Amino acid sequence: ISFLAAQPTNDQWQLVADVLTPHGGNDYSNPTPSFFIAVEKGASFHFSLKKTLRTSHDDLNIAADYLRRALLTFGIGAKTATGYGWFVDEDSTQSSTDIKITLCTPAFLGGAMLDNNEDTDLRIPSLRGMLRWWWRTLYRGLISDVELTELESSIWGSTSQASLIRLHLFPQQKSSRLFDYKDRFNVKHDFACAHNIPEKGSGLFYLAYGMDEVNNGEKRQRFYVEPGAQWRLAIELRNYQGMYSINDRKIGADAIREQALLALSLLCRFGGIGSKARKGFGSLSWPDAFSLEECKNKAKQFCSACGLFVHEQKVSYSWNDVLTTHIVLPCTDPWTVIDRLGREVQAFA
Repeated sequence: ISFLAAQPTNDQWQLVADVLTPHGGNDYSNPTPSFFIAVEKGASFHFSLKKTLRTSHDDLNIAADYLRRALLTFGIGAKTATGYGWFVDEDSTQSSTDIKITLCTPAFLGGAMLDNNEDTDLRIPSLRGMLRWWWRTLYRGLISDVELTELESSIWGSTSQASLIRLHLFPQQKSSRLFDYKDRFNVKHDFACAHNIPEKGSGLFYLAYGMDEVNNGEKRQRFYVEPGAQWRLAIELRNYQGMYSINDRKIGADAIREQALLALSLLCRFGGIGSKARKGFGSLSWPDAFSLEECKNKAKQFCSACGLFVHEQKVSYSWNDVLTTHIVLPCTDPWTVIDRLGREVQAFA
């Protein structure tokens, strides 16, 4: 069979600059941004196959089926483990779950072009990386590092095997603006009055350091997505046949899908997305998110189903080595909340 070059079905496809920031295999080293060129999502291609004199039409049909399954199951090109190069078609048999997530606080999102408003959006690689991080925190205190690495590779993929979980994002409503609210060291008057922020001694810019700064005479500002933005997240399973094999144990599709829901629950309850996510920016909301105790119990049940012995231990970056505090505030304006939090953090520092 001759596999001919794929052709775009229209002239709407385009090349874009993209970036990944891998952490070097752990959760504590500084990330190193990696820039590259990618084909923008949404491009549609036509694949042509041609049989030779030595083959039949049945051979051609088999080859076409193999090609379709390869594109849907493993993707094509580099970085398929992080969500790149995956194809979908109307004939694929997939099991998916749709979830609506809402942005609660302003988020500094973006790809390779941070000074481009059009590039300010939630990206699948970023969301997928955060989900994997929160998923690891859930299991790190339950099983050994070796078992955790093997289990993570089985579910989320690695350089040697494809991920069982696929993510698709569909913006529902979103607006972004330039973070341009600073007047030297003070907050601009109109913005300060609108959000009950003191014009001097603001905690907002203490937490948002670097997002609106002057460096060597050059003013650098970031765009942010405004609170209230919504996305529809589709969680899809690869090779959907009802059962999956992990540690030689048969695991149902619902249990695999639930792993993504556990990670999403922790992300929405305790984390955030984008720059300054650990300072209160980029917080997400999902009304059906599991509680922390529910996540822990479901994780233990999944370990047992996979034949892994649960031995809880106090290790770094796990829920057995963390302090959590919940503070109820009478204010619903995220800018006001972040400012007040920033003032307390600055006073403590």
